[in-house]
Amino acid sequence: MYLPKSTGTGTRPLAIPCLKDRAMPVLSLWALEPMAETLAEPNSYGFRLERSTADAIDQCHQVLSLSASAQWI
Repeated sequence: MYLPKSTGTGTRPLAIPCLKDRAMPVLSLWALEPMAETLAEPNSYGFRLERSTADAIDQCHQVLSLSASAQWI
């Protein structure tokens, strides 16, 4: 179905995803996430649930504050 644009310069398609199209990404996430979390690097923080930028900064601070750590990065 096509709807007129608010600017009046044509139409745009109206697409409402069906239940299957909305459910498949969620079901895939539920199936793959437990395996991905067990195999992932413990110090990986990108795109991981319940991990944040603050967690990554805290890990950097812990590692870099050791006496045997590098003097500069």
